Amino acid sequence: ERLHSIPAFFENQHCYTDALANYFGDTDNQTCGTCSVCTGQTVLLPKPSLETNLETMLDAREIKALVKANAEALGEARQLARFLCGMTSPKTTRAKLSSHMLFGVCERNSFPRVLAWCEQHV
Repeated sequence: ERLHSIPAFFENQHCYTDALANYFGDTDNQTCGTCSVCTGQTVLLPKPSLETNLETMLDAREIKALVKANAEALGEARQLARFLCGMTSPKTTRAKLSSHMLFGVCERNSFPRVLAWCEQHV
């Protein structure tokens, strides 16, 4: 819950210094005059992208062939899910897989969802 409040903090229209002070219980503050809100440079964060349909996006046969060819780096479902989500590991780096066309193809999807797909299909 606290992690989800971070984007809201940066998108607010109130002085960041004052907001932080209020969060920690100091309510006798004024605007700082120097943060991006006070200087008129408000932040607009990109909205999270919608997850894609893994069943139509991923070809299980292609993924299985990739895993077979790179068993040491992608042999476990968690390793494969990390690869598909675009997370490197020492093994994928050694195997030079970060330049593979499927590396990070699932980056818009939650890791637990990709992991579940990997456990089911590979």
